[in-house]
Amino acid sequence: MVAAGSQHSVAIHPDGTLWAWGEDVFGQLGDGTTNTERLAPVQVGTDKNWALIAADERHSFAIKTDGTLWAWGSNGNFQLGDGTATDRSTPVQIGTDTHWAAVAAGDSHSLAIKTDGTLWAWGNNQFGQLGFPPTVVQTAPVQIGTDRNWTSVAAGGAHSMAIKTDGTLWAWGANEGGQLGDGTTTGRSSPVQVGTDRNWAFVSAGYSHTTAVKTDATLWAWGWNSFGQLGVGDWQNKKAPTQVGADTHWAWVDASLYHTVAVRRDGAVWTWGANLYGQLGNGGDNAVERSATDRHGYELEIHHYQRHSHGGAEEGRDALDLGLERKRATRGRHDDGSDGSGAGRHGHELGFRLRGRLTHDCAEDGRNSLGLGLERLRPARRSEHRTAEHAAANTVGAHRAGTARQGRTS
Repeated sequence: MVAAGSQHSVAIHPDGTLWAWGEDVFGQLGDGTTNTERLAPVQVGTDKNWALIAADERHSFAIKTDGTLWAWGSNGNFQLGDGTATDRSTPVQIGTDTHWAAVAAGDSHSLAIKTDGTLWAWGNNQFGQLGFPPTVVQTAPVQIGTDRNWTSVAAGGAHSMAIKTDGTLWAWGANEGGQLGDGTTTGRSSPVQVGTDRNWAFVSAGYSHTTAVKTDATLWAWGWNSFGQLGVGDWQNKKAPTQVGADTHWAWVDASLYHTVAVRRDGAVWTWGANLYGQLGNGGDNAVERSATDRHGYELEIHHYQRHSHGGAEEGRDALDLGLERKRATRGRHDDGSDGSGAGRHGHELGFRLRGRLTHDCAEDGRNSLGLGLERLRPARRSEHRTAEHAAANTVGAHRAGTARQGRTS
């Protein structure tokens, strides 16, 4: 089992041991260090009873076979749930409960389900993403409502999704892009049902878009779509679930920052959305965004491939873990060792400035296109990358008239 955060990854070995790699500024690897990077997996402690894991921006969670919940990493918004705002570089137990069944990590909030079917939340609640009227933070798990039939949960940038045992889908939190799927752009501070269907099987929450698979193996998406991350053939936001194609063979889907990865029942991996850093894994050097599903030929069992520069020299080894993301640039980041291969070229994150220009391209059937250029800067921090990505998203959303392409500046 593998879980990918923004710049780190965690995994459970078949023998029950826990492993992690990538950036470790806030202790999110859990190996007792901070402000380091691990270019290959390192074992977290010596326990051999880890069962489930979750990871997001700068923190990680795991559940043991005894039902206890553990957390580590950044805790500035109380997202670890241990009652403090102290970052943790090794796993700390959350409370004393031994009945945790599922956990999800959002940008700065967290969600979990107990074996009795109750739903719990903690961390940042600025947009009501914890399921009750906005407050600054919740320092420890608090129950959402009184229902006891929750079966799965997903945490996004500032919104939350969950499925009940009756197959109904529920949403709450931020909704500026329609990511809740209730037909509005109104934020919700308590769970609202998404439509009336009762055949939802799996849901994934991205930064501001949502994807889900139904029991009939159809794939659905909604929310913000400026990069084509919904895969529905256009760049328009969707306020309600919209079917992605007509296939009935989807098994799994993961919504990331501005792109989406899905796996079919035959094991083939498909990707679409933003590709500024090659996160679609289609082997190209240009950031061509896909507004519809793009099969790139990888089977689920294939985990590594190599990308080459224009001169033919090896540029670095990338990894695809169970179709989650390319770990070389997880969520639009750079060589930080997150692929676990030890092949990151530098021990720091590379910074780039994004420039855009709208042009008329006769070679593209007379359509307008947006040319994007990257200029390498000093090593940049995580927050600078996200700012650049949001700026790129705003530019594309305001000026798109055709397909977006990237050109590298010297």
